[in-house]
Amino acid sequence: KAGGDSFFAESNSCTKCPAKSDCTVYPEKVDGSFLLDRADGTYFKCTCKDGYKTDESNPGWECRDIDECATDYPCPPVGSFCVDTDPDDAEFPKYKCGCVIGYVATGTNVHGATGCTLELTPQPTRAPTKAPTRAPTPAPTPAP
Repeated sequence: KAGGDSFFAESNSCTKCPAKSDCTVYPEKVDGSFLLDRADGTYFKCTCKDGYKTDESNPGWECRDIDECATDYPCPPVGSFCVDTDPDDAEFPKYKCGCVIGYVATGTNVHGATGCTLELTPQPTRAPTKAPTRAPTPAPTPAP
C-alpha cells in the first residue's frame, strides 16, 4: 500500500487518501507516512477528519464514522436518548440528544437537549364554585 506515483495525480498532491480524511505532506518521513515523490523525497500521511476514525484493520486507508452514542454517550444521563448522525450533518453534527416521553429538555445546543427533567403532570383542575350573582327567587306563596 505504500505510495509511489501510482497513488497521486501529480507531485505533492494527495489524491488517494480515503474519503473523510485530510492529507498532510512532509519534507521527510514521519510515523505512518508514505513516499509521495521519489524525486524530492516528500512523504504524505492521511488523517481522519474530526468525527471519524481509522479502520484498525487497515489504518489510514479508510475512515469510518465514530458512533459517539455507543462509545461515549454524550447526552444527559437521565431521561434522554442519543442518535448517531453523520459528522458532516449541518443540523446535528456527530450525534443528536433528545428527551424520552415524560421528560422535557432543560436546555439545548447544536446537539439537541443538554439536560432532561421529569415533566410534571398537571393536576386536573376543578371548576371554581360560582357564587350566585343575584338573590335567589323566593318560592311563590299560596293565595289566601
